[in-house]
Amino acid sequence: MPKKLVVKEHFCPHCKEEFHTLQGMRSHIAQVAKCHEKAEAEARASPPSSPDIPSSSDDSNKGYEVEDPLGVGLEYNTTQPSPVPQHHKRPYIEEAEDDSVNNTTSAYDPNWLYEQVYPRPAGVPIRHCQSFFEEYRSKQKAEGMEPWEPFASEDEWELARWLMESGASQGKIDSFLRLNKEQIRNDVKPGFRNKRAFFQYIDRLPRGPAFSCTPMHVVGDLKDKDGKKCTETLELWHRDILECIKELMGNPSFKEHQAYAPVRQFREMKDSIPYNRQYSEMWTGNWWWEVQDQLPNGATVAPIILASDETQLSTFSGDKKAWPLYLTVGNIEKCVRRKPTSRAWILLGYIPVSSLECFSKERRSVEGCQLFHDCVKKMLQPLIEKGIQATEMGCSDGFIRSIYALLAAYIADYPEQCRIACCRENSCPQCNVKPRDRGEWKPRSSVYRDPEDVIATLAKQSQGYHPQKFIDQNLRPLNPFWKDLPLCNIFDSMTPDLLHQMHKGVFSDHTSKWARSSVENGDNEIDARFCAMPTHPSLRHFKNGISGVTQWTGGEYQSMAKVFLGTVVGAADDGVVRAIRCVKDYMYYAHFESHCDQSLEAMEASWGGFHKEKQVFIDLGIRKQFNIPKMHNAGYRASNKRKYMVQMTVWLRRQEAVQRFASYLQWAVPGYIAELTGEEEADNEDEDEEEAEEEDQDITEYKVAKRPPLRGTVTSIEKDYDADWFIWYLNEFFTDYSIDRANGDPLTNDTVFPIYKQIRLSLPSLPEALSENQIDVVHATHAEPEVWTWKGLTPAKPALTSTVLVRVGTNDPSKGPLHGLQAARVYLLFRLPLHIGSYPHPLAYVRWFKPFNSAPVEDSLLFKLSYSTRMRERHCSIIPVTRIMQTCHLYLNFGRSVNPLWTSHQILDQAPSFYLNPYLRHRDFYLFRYQVHLFLKAKEDFAREIQRKRARRA
Repeated sequence: MPKKLVVKEHFCPHCKEEFHTLQGMRSHIAQVAKCHEKAEAEARASPPSSPDIPSSSDDSNKGYEVEDPLGVGLEYNTTQPSPVPQHHKRPYIEEAEDDSVNNTTSAYDPNWLYEQVYPRPAGVPIRHCQSFFEEYRSKQKAEGMEPWEPFASEDEWELARWLMESGASQGKIDSFLRLNKEQIRNDVKPGFRNKRAFFQYIDRLPRGPAFSCTPMHVVGDLKDKDGKKCTETLELWHRDILECIKELMGNPSFKEHQAYAPVRQFREMKDSIPYNRQYSEMWTGNWWWEVQDQLPNGATVAPIILASDETQLSTFSGDKKAWPLYLTVGNIEKCVRRKPTSRAWILLGYIPVSSLECFSKERRSVEGCQLFHDCVKKMLQPLIEKGIQATEMGCSDGFIRSIYALLAAYIADYPEQCRIACCRENSCPQCNVKPRDRGEWKPRSSVYRDPEDVIATLAKQSQGYHPQKFIDQNLRPLNPFWKDLPLCNIFDSMTPDLLHQMHKGVFSDHTSKWARSSVENGDNEIDARFCAMPTHPSLRHFKNGISGVTQWTGGEYQSMAKVFLGTVVGAADDGVVRAIRCVKDYMYYAHFESHCDQSLEAMEASWGGFHKEKQVFIDLGIRKQFNIPKMHNAGYRASNKRKYMVQMTVWLRRQEAVQRFASYLQWAVPGYIAELTGEEEADNEDEDEEEAEEEDQDITEYKVAKRPPLRGTVTSIEKDYDADWFIWYLNEFFTDYSIDRANGDPLTNDTVFPIYKQIRLSLPSLPEALSENQIDVVHATHAEPEVWTWKGLTPAKPALTSTVLVRVGTNDPSKGPLHGLQAARVYLLFRLPLHIGSYPHPLAYVRWFKPFNSAPVEDSLLFKLSYSTRMRERHCSIIPVTRIMQTCHLYLNFGRSVNPLWTSHQILDQAPSFYLNPYLRHRDFYLFRYQVHLFLKAKEDFAREIQRKRARRA
């Protein structure tokens, strides 16, 4: 069978121009104005009215058909979907069942997802099979072995596992001390007495795909003293890629987290037509659907995701490097795939790193790139040899399927993307935009690269023809690894490098510096604003500003960006503020884990807004042009450093064997739970916690210490926590919540209350930010003075008072997304003593901010806040913590220049007004920027519709 699928020629439906590839036809429609306008007109055409829904007396197994503007024929399922989807001749729509991970009620309306199932059989099981776990357990039973074999007991296995995973750090020693105390008391006598015997036990564990070494012979252009060309032999350590895919597809740990067929999901339905399509998992996107069209009925796609990054191994000195290439498959849910503890990524191999001294200096760069392509091609050779042929593989659900393993995505940083695309680093790795046009919005020269065209151009260049396209496309003379891969468009497969291209590149290295240059007193003014910025537990506070930071980490880039807009509002030109806000919005939209048509439209609008506003930097004399490439789009330390690559592969296979065996025991032994390593435990000073009552589903879930760590009288509370009129506000709470105090003791200044330092809220999940930490900590502590003890000086601690959003009423969408919420500052967290009154939840003493306006301020699109007052006194209340929805962060309204007396610890008492920060977390951006965007857009659309109606009447 040929290696590549022969596809029929494609024709543009609007001008009948012929194309060899589907991608070429799509690029033509997107870039030719007449065809693009016709395509948009067809998409906008209103669908005909839908027929009546059949009555319940009709055949319940039949759906009813409506005409579909997309021309594919949608069939709507009006019955409860069966667990095993039926295969229809046409796609059909069904309502997806609720699940705990994708809780649509917490993210958007309506409360359903509508799924359009692929119209032909896809992902069809062939026959039943045993998983690796089942086969291994059957073998053990047949030989009369316990699940722990080769270990004598669970305790011996746990000790071996800890020894294997321990790095002998303080954290691991602490982990050892927290092992089963009975195990230590009983003096486990393991069968291994030294490291050699220990590793013999480890090597008896079942293992995954093995490593092999392939020599890579490189012949240079330099000659040795004998006149012969210099050569170098490098070691390529790699695994069989098909065996790695089998390991992932058949892992029983992923049984509930795999998909085998594409679907289309929609968030809304109108007139029986779904719209606002959602893109979340790989099987909900276009790529899988389109590839499935080119495969036989019943085929199962295994979308391969590769990731590589050159890594420095030696620290401070030395030049030891490794270039690992990792692999996973898109069948696994992304929330599982991205967790290190899930072991959903497999090391495919190590690309050798060499200075290639057998080549002259001017040749080393291009020969190094070619070596990269040759090594990756060698590792992907089984895919090339297979071509468009299926491989039967057992899947995690216990069925064998016909698997078509196809390269779908490649994760790499920007320089490596250019190396993969065979273009120079001043080019875009995905399109042919000319260098002079890289700073433009939708440049005319930005045409997507066509793989077949690039391969033909590189072939002509290698044959000495020197085609003009080679220069126009800014290519490098390479033989790419991807040229023979089946159904592969490498230029569509490369993912954005958000850290280097956006956070570090576009924002930190460029737009933030331009904005600082536009401010009077420049860095000094911005540094002062960073110093005075209010703190938040999830933010790094730059107490000395940012101009003096010489070495930035990825976390520091993100912390700086989260508050940067607040530092330029009032100090910079309004156009600069709008430009910075658009860049920040684009970055946060790019971080969404689940997109829909509306969010993609908002994302494109934010990037277009930046290009609209960037002229301000030229007008201010800061820039002359925007020709910026990035604007366009521990095994070594465990070895003895000698032949470290061999030792790293051995070390890695042993680690994988231990992790694999731990997963097996969780499956085979009821009640056994292997504590996963690799995830940081949350910092929790209140170890013993109690949870909120779960029978009330309308309250915010929280955890609080079972035993409040502090106690205080009313007098000390009012003094230490600045909780003025505490008894008065508490009586007001009793009245508002109808709490009967007929048998309670009277409130006096000596009444003692239990006090908490913090409460941990459990936030509802958002599909757009599923992997974000959903634990939100509300702090309320009093200031502590400087103290001298026998240990030395204990520095003073300022009070910690969290700013929060409180639910004060039912949200009315017509009044904005923040309607029904009000900001407050928490001064005290406490509980009612039983002798005073009975209330099931802790209480909070808060100071209110004024209610939000329905629309944000212009330019920055931030919501302005100031403290609320009653009778010229500060407005406070005592509320249940269940009304607190989440914490929030406030920017200062600095004005034209910062007040030198303001400090970050006292700024909430010193400043007269603030702005709500929408960039604190991705959930904050979703709630306070994206939802606001949709609200304002809906108002604009409504106003335009009114104008059109008035124009028609006139």
